[in-house]
Amino acid sequence: EAREDAMLVYDAERNKTWLFGGRTNNTHFTDCWEWDGQAWKKNQLPIPFGAKDHASAAYDATLKKVLVFGGMNSSYVFTNDLWSWNGTTWEQVPATGELPAARISAAMHYNITRGRITLFGGFTQPNRILNDIWELDGLTWKKINENMPGNALGAVAPAPGFSFMAFGGAIGANPRSLYDGCNIWDGKSWISYEGAKPPKRFMHAMVYDPVQKKTYLFGGNSDGKPMNDLWEWDGKTWTRK
Repeated sequence: EAREDAMLVYDAERNKTWLFGGRTNNTHFTDCWEWDGQAWKKNQLPIPFGAKDHASAAYDATLKKVLVFGGMNSSYVFTNDLWSWNGTTWEQVPATGELPAARISAAMHYNITRGRITLFGGFTQPNRILNDIWELDGLTWKKINENMPGNALGAVAPAPGFSFMAFGGAIGANPRSLYDGCNIWDGKSWISYEGAKPPKRFMHAMVYDPVQKKTYLFGGNSDGKPMNDLWEWDGKTWTRK
């Protein structure tokens, strides 16, 4: 069924892409679907955490499981629970240490170099932008005391040679100010890239290609104008394609 704000994540161990939850204006979904490269198939196992949207999901190559964090439930309450999925069984992860605040729309990736999950940013109630960084090492959350410069909510993706990159976004809502900062997290500190880069925007998409070892940025919105440009980051410079 058509939906928005669902979780979509590739599972390298099982070579499948999983789709969880999401919503429409009137429906909050509690289903799970798998894509094997040829067809969609509905997984009949119930999702124990119920309806979620705007949650974060990533494949943990160390645990060989998909992890799902936070999001908003059907009562419009933000959450900070953590669940694992191995293709047949859901388990709530009994994470320890200081926990990240409940949030939606956070970026979550597996850091190959450090062998752990990285969580960045998102929104918390009431509608406040977060720019904090957390690492999940097995069962333990650890806050990294380095907030990103700019405090803008843009797109985030892994970047070649680094942990991840955050580009652009919007600061505030009414009026909205667009941000063209390109900030790279190397696992210890932020590095601000000041070379030639894509124009400022928000609501854009970014993805990392592990085969090409490059990060791609596409589209978005700039001052009310939809964009369809494609940019490539090779670890040193941006190039428009």
